[in-house]
Amino acid sequence: MEKLKEQICRIFDISSEEASIFLAEFKRKELKKNEVFIVEGEICHVVGLIEKGLMVCIYNKDGEEIIDEFGFENGFITNYYS
Repeated sequence: MEKLKEQICRIFDISSEEASIFLAEFKRKELKKNEVFIVEGEICHVVGLIEKGLMVCIYNKDGEEIIDEFGFENGFITNYYS
């Protein structure tokens, strides 16, 4: 969570103490390869920080899988359009 704390301090220009209060509401979730983070068709209520690895956003259109977005290490990922 230290990487996330640093990013939040930088992005929002807040102190480390303020970021700690904000992060108290966060939960760590580790995903395995091919595990789904956001289920297609559901409203997204989460934002993730990719600490290590790569994530890909895929949706199904007329039976074909469409790659929509890639998420890289130290980047945030969510579904803004759900």
